[in-house]
Amino acid sequence: MKFLFKIFFIICFLQIHIANSYSQSGWVQQSPLPTGNSLMSSTFINNNTGYAVGNNGTIIKTTNEGNLWIKITNILTGTNNPLLSVYFINENIGVASGSPGIFIKTTNSGINWSQFSTGTNQALLSTYFINENIGYTAGTHSVILKTVNGGLNWQKITNNSISDSTIQFNTIFFVNEVTGYVGGNNSQIYMTTNGGMNWSKQFPPNLIAITSIYFNNNNTGFIAGGLPSSGIIQKTTNGGTNWYVTAIDGGYLWSIKFINNQIGYATGWGGTLKSTDSGENWTLIETTERRSITPIDAQTIYTFGSGGSISKTINGGSNWLPQFSGGPNELSSIFMVDEITGYAGSFKTTNGGINWIYKGPYAITDFKSIYFVNSDSGYAIQYNKFYKTINGGNNWTDTSLGIDLYSMHFLNYHTGYIAGYEKILKTTDAGVSWAQKSNIGGSSFFIVNEFTAYSGTNINLILKTTNGGNNWITQFIPLSEYEKIENIFFINENTGFACGGDYGVIFKTTNGGINWNINHIANNYLTSIYFTDIDTGYAGGSVLLKTTNSGNSWNILNTGIEVGILSIKFVNRNIGYLCGGGGIILKTTTGGGEPIGLINISSNVPADFKLFQNYPNPFNPATKIKYDIPKDARVTLKVYDVLGKEIYSSNEFKKAGRYEFEFDGSNYASGLYFYRIETDKYKDTKKMVLVK
Repeated sequence: MKFLFKIFFIICFLQIHIANSYSQSGWVQQSPLPTGNSLMSSTFINNNTGYAVGNNGTIIKTTNEGNLWIKITNILTGTNNPLLSVYFINENIGVASGSPGIFIKTTNSGINWSQFSTGTNQALLSTYFINENIGYTAGTHSVILKTVNGGLNWQKITNNSISDSTIQFNTIFFVNEVTGYVGGNNSQIYMTTNGGMNWSKQFPPNLIAITSIYFNNNNTGFIAGGLPSSGIIQKTTNGGTNWYVTAIDGGYLWSIKFINNQIGYATGWGGTLKSTDSGENWTLIETTERRSITPIDAQTIYTFGSGGSISKTINGGSNWLPQFSGGPNELSSIFMVDEITGYAGSFKTTNGGINWIYKGPYAITDFKSIYFVNSDSGYAIQYNKFYKTINGGNNWTDTSLGIDLYSMHFLNYHTGYIAGYEKILKTTDAGVSWAQKSNIGGSSFFIVNEFTAYSGTNINLILKTTNGGNNWITQFIPLSEYEKIENIFFINENTGFACGGDYGVIFKTTNGGINWNINHIANNYLTSIYFTDIDTGYAGGSVLLKTTNSGNSWNILNTGIEVGILSIKFVNRNIGYLCGGGGIILKTTTGGGEPIGLINISSNVPADFKLFQNYPNPFNPATKIKYDIPKDARVTLKVYDVLGKEIYSSNEFKKAGRYEFEFDGSNYASGLYFYRIETDKYKDTKKMVLVK
């Protein structure tokens, strides 16, 4: 029943995008909505209007009781780093904090956000404001900051009573202007009675990580947290002098809040708990893992969690309704028939991705591989079954093939291959019958023409046939013996690419696989590769890479998502789609947008190694760093602050050429910084100055 309701919700949900939703990434998220990024903190300022923040700089807002959430994109943070805490002082003024040292503020109900320097690079995990002027934020390495002018300036609070500089403060809460509490790992909880000038340690009875603090009044308060295996709620009735346990739950707790002296809620890995007797007893009312909870009243509660999940109850937790649209936990394959019609897993669009509607066999939400020969006729595999539709996914027939199936590719309506466990299978009658063509299994498959095809394997081999699968030639890939070939793509009979391995290696051949050479090492896992023409290609996994020179260099594209990419498909040079973890579907109409970080700005071979002075210098907030390498090399580029702390590092294999890296200092304090390049033959360090 839950499955049917979810599908009904997906079908009915109208996906609404704000005008600038492509933002700087060049990709628009089509599912799930409003976001696929994990939501870490939430707040409502009245019954209608609420906010939530999360990973990749995500801020979402509702003004109609959660019926529609809009993602806010005009945030002046210059970063996709996580936002971990949100707090609204009134309907206009709100603040959020995150990592590293991020503090942003809005004065117009979230329409615009501005960033202010905090003077720290520590993760600011919790922020609490007493009024428009006085606020506190706390985070890693025992950092506690205070502002008396609404966040324009921050002062670090230092106190001898907090002697452990390694404490991670997860939560901060103030009862009034002078009395507050801060809690962290290893049952570290401190109290101030003079506005943060001094802090005294308190001693809860259980050794836990304290993740959330809430006080109903000066005396009665609660702490939630736990160990990885259990969640614990503790209560005080004398302002923290003594604490006692009131609940031990099956999962780590992240958030606790009360709506009055009697009714409270807590949420975490094990679900959501409710108390109606001032926290003495707790009842499980939701079993889904959540990160943040915001109760409006005794009946209306919102919970937020991983993958952008949002739930709401209007009857005190008896029933929960999803407040977001999205598919399953994972979409493994995407295929576009044309610019408007396509399939992602078992979901279909007929309007270029504005809506994705469930079209799979009952209870199948994902296909391992999917291929359509036209808008109506298509094939899919999942587990050990082969699926076929001849009416655009309205109906599917299935056939069990007796082995785990991993990859599929069709040449036309009749002829196709499946790579599976210890077998390669071929059909010439549209899947009615299958013949075994190899006793070596495959992890990926690509057909070049009616005679030539390639299969990647779970070991360092690629198999090639030139006679329609009757015989196979073994081609060796420069990987360790049991590293997997994740994906293969050929542009023509001679030129092809493959990706895989533990370190995200891209390989290239220009002679039909006789030789495969390492083209790029991403140092991130890669699962998919796709080329739109001989020059332009994409590789995706934990990052998204793009080349515009047939693989001579690869640059990172910003997708704005936290989950892995599993499949890439382009309709032309500009319009493309990708899907992956968390049921994510993204679309670009600009070829993926501009690259970030290190860019190959010249393929001319320099005469010598050289590290250039950054420009501009001094800079605010960004500057460009260029270097030359006269031969292919592994290049390490690092940036340090004046104390020698490493704040940026990259380690990539680069072709000979000139490269340019843009360093963004938005989240760092003014001062002297150093940048350093290292190869096996060359080392150099230069200074740069950030002035704000």
